[in-house]
Amino acid sequence: MSTKRAHRRLKKELNPEKPTLWIGKNGIASDLVEEANRQLQDREVVKIRVHRIVTLPVKEVADIVASKTESTVIEVKGRTLIIYKPNRGEDKKQTSTEEKS
Repeated sequence: MSTKRAHRRLKKELNPEKPTLWIGKNGIASDLVEEANRQLQDREVVKIRVHRIVTLPVKEVADIVASKTESTVIEVKGRTLIIYKPNRGEDKKQTSTEEKS
């Protein structure tokens, strides 16, 4: 799902939603990366808001977060960014084996 069409669809779906993570004065700390990974695992897409106190450019913040979470930056718009990481199907396989037991 890394095509441009899929990225446009993700942007359109997340546009009205509010950010679920905020990057503030602590910057890109390990707990923020852990939370981003947890949210990416749960729903594959995370919308992040960067507060004005952060001195780095938003695009640079997006690249750092994406590299630390091994995800893809879908959009950077103003001080908001969207990252995407597809699930590898591990949860689905685990659920199907549990149902068989």
